[in-house]
Amino acid sequence: MRLTALADSPVYLDLFIAADKLPTTPLLVLDRCEVGTLIASSRGVTYSASHPGRPYVEISHPHTSDYLWNKCCLTRLSGVIAPKDMNQDILFEFAPLRSYIRTHYCPNVFEIELVSY
Repeated sequence: MRLTALADSPVYLDLFIAADKLPTTPLLVLDRCEVGTLIASSRGVTYSASHPGRPYVEISHPHTSDYLWNKCCLTRLSGVIAPKDMNQDILFEFAPLRSYIRTHYCPNVFEIELVSY
């Protein structure tokens, strides 16, 4: 994949890849990788993935089964691509599947009560 930007400007990229394996590249951070299943219903086909104790991913679209398949890995990679890195193709390596969600920690977090209005 190759990117271009205006006059030496960096580009923030959120890239979603459906594959049989986990795609990685040194230019982007692995944000999320979910292995899901296709579920048929009266509304059509839905791709659903979950990670224990975490929010789940659900994609419902008329063409879901055309692009996603049962047990495929839906991966989100993100990061800022510098202009110098846009001079050549971005290459991906593929590792064995594993579910992953990037976690952010803050040492001074306090408990917040959610209130519904």
